[in-house]
Amino acid sequence: MEFRVETARLVLDLLRAGDEERVFLWAGDPIATRYMAFQRHETIESVRAFVRSASTPVPRPGALLDFVIAIRQKSDGLLIGTTGIHQQSAASVDTGYILQPACCRQGYGSEAVAAVIDWIFANMSSVQVVSAHVFRDNVASQGLARKIGMRPVREEIVDTPRGDKNVRQIVFSILRSEWGASRV
Repeated sequence: MEFRVETARLVLDLLRAGDEERVFLWAGDPIATRYMAFQRHETIESVRAFVRSASTPVPRPGALLDFVIAIRQKSDGLLIGTTGIHQQSAASVDTGYILQPACCRQGYGSEAVAAVIDWIFANMSSVQVVSAHVFRDNVASQGLARKIGMRPVREEIVDTPRGDKNVRQIVFSILRSEWGASRV
């Protein structure tokens, strides 16, 4: 599978061999991962395994897409974070993002997530809604979701894959019909 999207400042593509050290900057950082549901990477070996698996995405059963997208600065190709497309059903996709802490609060997250949503609605005709599950304490990501036109639709209490229990998340969503209007 190939994936490439360019924005004003970013190139979004797949992770590849050689990205491991950059990924470890945030995937191994306790502060960067505090609002992530995945297990923080403690070793470069676990990051290598992750990059290997993420660099060759395959559809899940039922042909649902589920893959990680690299966020690179267009100016120098520097990998600064990841986002993703996590299809839940024919009509629904989840997305999110994580950035190297030094790159936060510079608009990269909203630029990347908006570009991913553009791609989803342009290339996945059956998808009607894109959602993001945001930890209740993650005020910055709630602001990002609102900035790009997503709205809170419900609150959930979940157990995360990394083992956190009873985590409060706010689910932000945007419908296909709302996306075009929010981009004007």
